[in-house]
Parts: sequence; C-alpha cells; structure tokens
Amino acid sequence: MRIFSAVFFVLLFYLAACGSDGGDYVPRHRTLVIDCSEVNICGGQIADHNSFNPYLPGTTSRTGYNFLYEPLYYYNAFRAKDNLIPWIAESHHFNEDYTEVTVKIRAGVE
Repeated sequence: MRIFSAVFFVLLFYLAACGSDGGDYVPRHRTLVIDCSEVNICGGQIADHNSFNPYLPGTTSRTGYNFLYEPLYYYNAFRAKDNLIPWIAESHHFNEDYTEVTVKIRAGVE
C-alpha cells in the first residue's frame, strides 16, 4: 500500500508540473480574438455554405460566421414583451403588403 501511495503522489506531482502558464498576451485594439478553449463550442464540421442565413434548414450557428457578423436583433424567447432586442438595427418597418422591410441602422455602426 505504501508503494502504491508513493507512486501515486509522484505521478500526481509530475502531472501537476505539466500545466500551462496561460499563453502570451494578445493585443486587443480593434482586434477580435476568439478563444474557444474556454467555451467548449468551437470545432465540429464546417460546411461549404451557399448562404450565411442561420434560419435555413441544415445550417448551424457554430460555423464561424457568427464571430464575424453581428445580428440586427437578438431574439429573447423567454419574454414575449421584448422578444426582439435591437442590436445593430434601431427599428424596422414593413410595407403594406409585407413584401419589403425597411431597417433603420443605429448611428455609429460601421
């Protein structure tokens, strides 16, 4: 039993010494840095898409384009009162027969 405990603690200290120091500092001035190691959602199969529309059947939200493009609105399914939360869009207006929509983009968006 003593030998097992001694080997166990030696292995424990050996494995503890194999840790990472956290990596180098990355400057953040107007640069998008994506660290997938903390959120565990990166990876998977990235397909060759003909469309970047996330509402089309067969597309997923984890294909990478969601890191590049911000949405006009966020959707809150839990509160009917404010289920559309303006993000880039300030407001929108449909024409009379709902064939066109006019979206007002908030000031300062590049």
